[in-house]
Formats: sequence, structure tokens, C-alpha cells
Amino acid sequence: MYACSVWCLIVTLLLLAAPPAGLATDGVPLDDLLEGFDNEKPGSTPVPPPEQVSEPSHWYLAGAASLRFAFNTAHAAPVADQVDHRNLSSARGKLSLQLAGQFSRRWRARVEGYTFYDAAYDRAARNYPEVLVDAMRAETEFGEAYLAGSLGPVDLKLGRQVLAWGKADTLSVVDLVSPLDLREPGMADIDDLRLPLTMARLDYYPDRTWRISALAIPEIRVNEFPAYGSDFFPFPMPLTDEVPDHGGGNTEWAAAVEGTFSGWDLGFYWADLVDNMPYPVLTLQGQNLLPTSLAHARIQLAGVALD
Repeated sequence: MYACSVWCLIVTLLLLAAPPAGLATDGVPLDDLLEGFDNEKPGSTPVPPPEQVSEPSHWYLAGAASLRFAFNTAHAAPVADQVDHRNLSSARGKLSLQLAGQFSRRWRARVEGYTFYDAAYDRAARNYPEVLVDAMRAETEFGEAYLAGSLGPVDLKLGRQVLAWGKADTLSVVDLVSPLDLREPGMADIDDLRLPLTMARLDYYPDRTWRISALAIPEIRVNEFPAYGSDFFPFPMPLTDEVPDHGGGNTEWAAAVEGTFSGWDLGFYWADLVDNMPYPVLTLQGQNLLPTSLAHARIQLAGVALD
């Protein structure tokens, strides 16, 4: 279709460029025929300066729908009152929507979200615990939702964001800012595992090589792990995840200095964060130390990444 359009355009231009046969035999000079078409002087139509040209704002709404089925084949029949993980383990329908656009040349916004429903968790005969059904049967959540803009050499980004911290294409040793959705390990790409956080981000570009970044993160969100009763849950009993409160003294901070060179990148990173990975709180029960809950430590990191 594209090649046909190009040839049609070329043929049309050739036909317009060749004078009709009637004009060639009338003896009238072509310059006389075209007299009057060049009376308009170049530049007679005023063109506003670039700063007065307002670009129309561009907004778009996009979406995607998916349906996923999963089956378990290696599970034995459960004992009485235990969860039955055999056969169909997921029948999930998911709808994702995204609205994005620009207010001006310098400012833009983006809002996205999703909802899913998994009918596999409707089967009461499987003896799913209520906590597992609440976590995996249905979910509706906002993803990224932010306002971003530029003020000279400074970029600002405010709102809920997914952040890949570091220089590696997947996970790096300093990529500890955005938590991960690990409820179904091994069933999603790393780009889909990162969870958004509400933060303020500032990027300063002193030149074309270096970027200096600073983050303030008031929302405390940690890795999401399989719920009790899931075939991925590692403990024999449910554990409470004690996540610190949002904001205040729990606010997370991070900074980076990154350079992009010909063929390689270099980055220096620092952060003061709540650890997304919990540790078990052990309690002595009888003669055994057993985990009774999960807690999160405050960690500081400093690192260098080379790509």
C-alpha cells in the first residue's frame, strides 16, 4: 500500500509538471500563462515567532485485556481440610487502562491502573483460606500516576512512579527502591514485577554526560509475598507482615550521580530505605524458636554500578 501511494504521487506530479497539449500548440508563452501567480511576495504572510506557536495538547487513552489459565500437574491429593492445589490454579481475566498526555511542551501527565478477577478462587471445595482468596481472587489498583515537567536543566516528577534504580537491564545490586510483586514467583517479567511508589524525583543535568538525581519517598511499601495457603507460601502458619507507617521519620531518601559515556555508563548511588525484604521475628515456643511475624529493618546503602 505504501509503495502504491508513492508511485501514484510521482505520476501525479509528472502529469502536473507537463503542459497540456492544447497549451503547447496555441503559441502562447508559458510565462504569460503563469503571469499573476507570482505576485505574492515571499514572506507577505506573517508567520508568528516560535514562542507564539502553541502546540496542541496530545492525549491518548490506551488499554489491554488478557486472559490467563494455569494448571498444576505435580500435586498429590491433599489430606483432609488441606488446600487442594491440583489441576486449575488460575483463570484470570485482566483489564489495564492508561491515560497519558501533555499540557504543554514542558509538562505531561500519566495515569494507569488495572483490575483483575480470578475465577479459580471461587471453588469452595479447594479449602482456600480467606486470606488467600482476598489476596488473589480480585484486585483493582492504580499503577503509575504522576505529573512530570522541566524547568531548564531540572526535571521534576511528582506522584506514583515505578523506578529501576541502577544501570543493569534487569535487577542490579542497588535496585532496592521499588518493591516487587512476588506473589507468583517466576510467572512474570521483572518489568511487570516492580510496584509503584509515591515519590518526588528531581533530576539535574549539568551537561550532556552527567545526571544528578534525588528522591524523597513518603509511601512505605514493601515486597508482596504469597499469601498463606498459596502453593508458594514457605511457612506452615500465617505470619503478619509488620510494615512501618507512611511518611514522617519513615520517609525514604535516595540520590544518584550517573554518567553516560561512549559505549559505557557509570553510576554512584546512595539510599536510606526501609528494607523491602522482611526478616522473621522468632519466638521461643517450648524448646523451639518459631517465626511469629515478619518485620522490616531500616537500611543504608552506597554502591557503584558500571554497565
